[in-house]
Amino acid sequence: MTPDRRAGRRAIDDPSPPALIPAPEPAPEPPSLAQAPRCGARTRSGAPCRSPAVQGRARCRMHGGKGGGAPRGNRNAWKHGAYSGRTLEIARILRATSPAAIRRMLREEVDAREEGDARGEGPDAEKMKNERTTPCNGKKGPAATPPPAPGRCPAATDVMADFRRPAPLQPSFSFDSYRNFRDAYGSGPHPLWTTGETKPNRTGMIDRRQSMALLGSALAFGGTAWAAPRASARAAAGASGRGRAAGEPFSWDWLKGHAAAMARSRPTPMPKPDPRALANDYDAANRISFRPDRTIFADDGYGVRLFPLLKAAPVPVEISIVERGRARLIEHSEDMFQVGPGEGPEPHVLAGVAGFRVMNRGGVGDWLAFLGASYFRSSGPLHQYGLSARGLAIDTGIDGKEEFPAFTHFWLERTRAGLTIYALLQGPSVVGAWRFANRMEADAVVQDVSSAIWLRRDVERLGIAPLTSMFWYDEGNPQARADWRPEIHDSDGLLIHNKAGERIWRPLGNPPRPTINAFADPGGGSAFGLLQRDRAFDHYQDDGVFYEKRPSLWVEPVGDWGPGAVMLYEIPTAKETDDNIVAFWTPDRPARAGTTFTFDYRLRWLGGEPAAPALARVVDRWTGTAGRPGLEPIANARRLVVDFEGAGLRGLDRRSGVTAAVSIDQGKLLLVDAYPVVGQPGRWRMIADVTRSNRPANLRATLEKDGRTLSETVIHQFY
Repeated sequence: MTPDRRAGRRAIDDPSPPALIPAPEPAPEPPSLAQAPRCGARTRSGAPCRSPAVQGRARCRMHGGKGGGAPRGNRNAWKHGAYSGRTLEIARILRATSPAAIRRMLREEVDAREEGDARGEGPDAEKMKNERTTPCNGKKGPAATPPPAPGRCPAATDVMADFRRPAPLQPSFSFDSYRNFRDAYGSGPHPLWTTGETKPNRTGMIDRRQSMALLGSALAFGGTAWAAPRASARAAAGASGRGRAAGEPFSWDWLKGHAAAMARSRPTPMPKPDPRALANDYDAANRISFRPDRTIFADDGYGVRLFPLLKAAPVPVEISIVERGRARLIEHSEDMFQVGPGEGPEPHVLAGVAGFRVMNRGGVGDWLAFLGASYFRSSGPLHQYGLSARGLAIDTGIDGKEEFPAFTHFWLERTRAGLTIYALLQGPSVVGAWRFANRMEADAVVQDVSSAIWLRRDVERLGIAPLTSMFWYDEGNPQARADWRPEIHDSDGLLIHNKAGERIWRPLGNPPRPTINAFADPGGGSAFGLLQRDRAFDHYQDDGVFYEKRPSLWVEPVGDWGPGAVMLYEIPTAKETDDNIVAFWTPDRPARAGTTFTFDYRLRWLGGEPAAPALARVVDRWTGTAGRPGLEPIANARRLVVDFEGAGLRGLDRRSGVTAAVSIDQGKLLLVDAYPVVGQPGRWRMIADVTRSNRPANLRATLEKDGRTLSETVIHQFY
């Protein structure tokens, strides 16, 4: 049973509840380098020796021969003797990398080490001296290498870590995990989808919480995953950003080039999540928190804190700090987190992170978070979380095909303007690079986004700047109401402002079946967003999750996007724990394998409306029976009532020539009228009676006067 979402607010750092569906048994995976046996070698206790660093010496002790015991300073012996098995293992594990590239990397590493050893410097200088006097090569002396501890092999050298590709990273979360994480701040319901595909359930309704948990876990255990960058495997930094001073070279151009190269290679199988992370259930999540004294950028108002690995978020992501053009990987350690008191089994605190959040000044609350797949969100100027954004949507609304690529690596850079976040996105069909330049303004949180996308496979529907929200019911569809609260939604409408100057308001709905609508954008570059217009507390009466404070999210395209369409996908729901609304822009250009796309845009997380022309806007909407009050209702017909409000309507009356321009694509119009609302200056009401249809019917209406548009266009869908 899903935990009470209000209970989730008792812990500040609770990122997720337990997954609703048990994860399937993991598929067999290839052994890692650390797991692979080495030529039957054994330690002195008789246990198999699995350390590649001592392969040659262990074999020498076992067989009494000389093979593999050559010192590191001898390049040919290093390449063709002790490490020949390692090279083959690398080639097997790094299937996406050509053998020539592997040999080149090995040669570069050997050359660098030989140069340091020749000067008596570097990590191998002392080891060479010891190896020349080991029992394996027939020499003895005071510097002989001591035998390994009973039952253990000496640790592998760091040269192998340079070439061992880190575990591919793919956050796998249940639908409720992000929602309850958000509830921890008193912000109400919100989902976190896993990487996978949507499937209809037995009732024909898509339950993303369950299908994403199930399919995400399946992919995490045996699906497709992606390789981590070689550079990040060697970069190291502490949880506060401290580490190797040099780091690895990093830039936006480097990230795009790296993503392009990855798109040309085959993805590698993904390892299973740590079983201990899967054991960290909802109660454990409430007890684990990031140590405030380990906050990154703690002294400049953009402090970053990390999320632990949990049952709903069992696979880590990599996070690096960028300073002066060099990236240093944050070294994950268990002491970054602390465990508070509580009941139940002791949580497993692991050396890994699932995501991060950016704190407010003073460290109380956060205003930006990245957690799960490619999801991120902001609390906006009203400091209340609501809807989310994603990096990319793939085949949304296409049954059985939707894919959720994931941000697997992040790079954080503190700039004069704010905080810049770089991200590598990976999925079975796509590899991409993202850059988010984040800043807080007086009335908005602003993100300037740049994205570059390389497709591995054909994609039927590519979703750019996707937004995700929840709509259960409002005053416009009382038939869906099953709760005592008057309205329950994170957003109440889709707003589109096209280049022709038309502003379209599409109230959200809760349809009887999944429905997708396309709003053509032939000129390209239409601004759009999911808004929470209704800001009156008494319309919600929820003093725990404060729906009236949920942010709106506005997308402003930058540059030429070309022709396309704004898409709205609505999924039926019977509860507030499901995010059932998705909006995104899709290009007309076919998304074929090998195609590259680039899109720049600005995201504004708002507490009000985006800048608007002097047009009246829709402020209320109701539906009911058709016909005149006091008389028998018209059979097989419905009535729509819409209130418009704006300064341009003040002083106008019925004699002013204001008319309602109304059309419908299914059924017939029986009545259309428009008039000023008594006692409400600047407010006009439009009424339309329409016959029912067997298909969804879209009614389009606007107020006009002498051929001039006075209001935005409202599009209401009858089901």
